[in-house]
Amino acid sequence: MRKRNLENYKTQRINIRDIKKKKKNMKRIIIFTIFILTITLIANSQENNYFKAGDRICFVGNSITKDGEFIHNILLYQITRYPNQQINIFNCGIPGDVTQDVLDRLETDILIHKPTKVVIMIGMNDIKRWFYGSKITSNADTLQLQQEAINLYKKNLAKLLSEFQSRSIGIILQTPTIYDQTAKFATENKFGSNDALKVCADFVCEQARKFKLPLVDYWTLMAQLNKKIQKEDPMSTIIGMDRIHPGSDGHLVMAYQFLKADKAPKFVSKICIYNNNKKSALKSCNCEIKNVSLNKNKVTFTVKENSLPFPTKPQQTKSLSLIPFVDEFNVELLKVPVIKPGNYKLTIDGVLVGEFTGKQLQNGVNLTSYSNTPQYQQAIKVRDLLWKAHEEVSKLRGVKFIEYNPYFSSCKNKDNLSNVQVFMDSVFSYEPYKSNPYYKARLKDYMIYKPLEKEIENASIRYNEIAYSEAKPKEHTYIIELDNTKN
Repeated sequence: MRKRNLENYKTQRINIRDIKKKKKNMKRIIIFTIFILTITLIANSQENNYFKAGDRICFVGNSITKDGEFIHNILLYQITRYPNQQINIFNCGIPGDVTQDVLDRLETDILIHKPTKVVIMIGMNDIKRWFYGSKITSNADTLQLQQEAINLYKKNLAKLLSEFQSRSIGIILQTPTIYDQTAKFATENKFGSNDALKVCADFVCEQARKFKLPLVDYWTLMAQLNKKIQKEDPMSTIIGMDRIHPGSDGHLVMAYQFLKADKAPKFVSKICIYNNNKKSALKSCNCEIKNVSLNKNKVTFTVKENSLPFPTKPQQTKSLSLIPFVDEFNVELLKVPVIKPGNYKLTIDGVLVGEFTGKQLQNGVNLTSYSNTPQYQQAIKVRDLLWKAHEEVSKLRGVKFIEYNPYFSSCKNKDNLSNVQVFMDSVFSYEPYKSNPYYKARLKDYMIYKPLEKEIENASIRYNEIAYSEAKPKEHTYIIELDNTKN
């Protein structure tokens, strides 16, 4: 009996050990499975840092924000890179605005959009450039006026941040862009203006550190690039000829700096084909590869990428030579094994993309360099739709420019456009408006666009919606074939 009990006890211990061993092995399997799944998810997903799906984002500022090409570039990147994470962007820029103007229109022009985030860039006009001239002044009264303008800027910006923080609205701070006081061309130069903007930029950086807010430093990068290009050509500039407003190149530099601060992902996708199809799934990212077939002369497969390439424009060629935009944010990598030495033709959906050596294909080709790919052509359609939306929004901001003029509120019977025209014509007949034809031109636009305001707004919304629809990923068939005519 005692012997039988002892045997039962031993059997129970063995069973318990087996159970524990099985549980331990199962645990390892689960951990390994989770690890593999995690690798796959990391390899096939990209995180949007600053903006999340459903965000309502107000870009707040002056004429540089109203011009808004950098906003167009940022939105174009967002839509092509994250086509399934729709966001809503509102341009809240007014030409000539200072911080006090933003505070004055806070409720009616910004908070009315119910933003989840605001992106602020202000300061170019706060420094009051008319206090600066062709030479640095030593006049005590002028120096005091310059300092008072900067002090007021700091006070109002701090108040503006407090207003947004009290409403739990996320804030992304941007330093002012530069005033080009070093370019050697004929435009009147308000020397010292850029030094004042540097003080404003430093304050913005200080506020970002104080409140732990995201920061985009345009001033530093643009000053560095301007210095670099003017060493070779003193008449060159990253800003426009008016020394204030960036052109297309400058706006792409701004978008680049915004994406850099956002830690935006480098890869549109990584399409890596190996002899083992399962291995390629782990080496690739942000895409799904299927139906891989390899033989001695030909590779075929299908790919569905989660993103599209960023389609640059000819007007951005200069900036692309100054900043590593493509290398850092626009890489659509294709890597395939060398079947045998020689030259290969790459076609995507029957379109001849280009010819490559086996070594090039093995090292990797950046497909964003080829605007004839179906993906790039799809991205161009998205870009063109967004530009149409951008043009419609510009009309709307032109309407707001007139309505937020400090004298506009004194106009009686504003619903009567004839009354508005007579009244504002009178306002713009006096200094400082009289000497600047910009105001009369904007009043002319106002008379055209104000009656169409709702239709224009609907058109801008519709273009954005169609852009998101056009950006949806599609499956493409790749064929890489040895070119026997050249081998």
